[in-house]
Amino acid sequence: MHQWDKVQFLQHKEMFQLGWNPFLEIMGHKVPDNILQLGNRLGKHLVSVMSHVQEPPRTIAHFDYQLGNLFIAPSGSNTPLVVVDWQLLTFGRGTFDVAFFLGGNINSKDRSSKELDLLRIYHTTFIENGVRDYSFDQCLYDYRLSMLYCLARFVIVVGAIGVASEQERIYCETIVPRYIAAVVTLILKNYSRIDGCGYQTIKMVRHPNLWTEFTFLSPLLSLCFYLCGEDKHTVQSFEHRRQCSERQSREIILDECPCHI
Repeated sequence: MHQWDKVQFLQHKEMFQLGWNPFLEIMGHKVPDNILQLGNRLGKHLVSVMSHVQEPPRTIAHFDYQLGNLFIAPSGSNTPLVVVDWQLLTFGRGTFDVAFFLGGNINSKDRSSKELDLLRIYHTTFIENGVRDYSFDQCLYDYRLSMLYCLARFVIVVGAIGVASEQERIYCETIVPRYIAAVVTLILKNYSRIDGCGYQTIKMVRHPNLWTEFTFLSPLLSLCFYLCGEDKHTVQSFEHRRQCSERQSREIILDECPCHI
């Protein structure tokens, strides 16, 4: 079973930064302006995203869970689904496999209309089978970061590694635009509040020297990256790991639930 480490995270970061401009040239007009802005900053923080997707609570993740690796049997079969190609098997947040499948294998309109319902089914199945201390809010947050990582993977594959021309055409015309649409919906636009999430106000201290970077991605993610560093991410609480002794430090109140990332 493959297990990612910090060195490989840094390698992926370098490959993303190397492949970003070639990726844009290949994709052309299919990349909207807000994704252009996101991508220019994501390269600096990809280690944070990857670390979160593979930190506890973890399960076994296929990491290439897409239709090409699924064999679906006729109705009534004793084995309704067979999954193949386990070479990328690893430990990580199960939401990566969910995001990888829903983001790239379903057209954007259907995904957008059904994904919350499907994610609730996924989370409920966890709870019914004994998983504890994993709220739906956390599951949704993990799903969003997982979708961001999915897009980053295709930036690397298309822009830095390269694939055969026919595979590149399929990626650029169908698969990648779906992930782009998912990231726009889940991260770059406000998502509707989920009733009953019970999310509480967060209070944080913002170092004045970092204030100009607050606009990265969204309030919650920017605070996550800049205040918590690369190793700690949670939607429940964040702790500034450096001592801010300067009087100019500012307190930020976030009233949003994490569903508004």
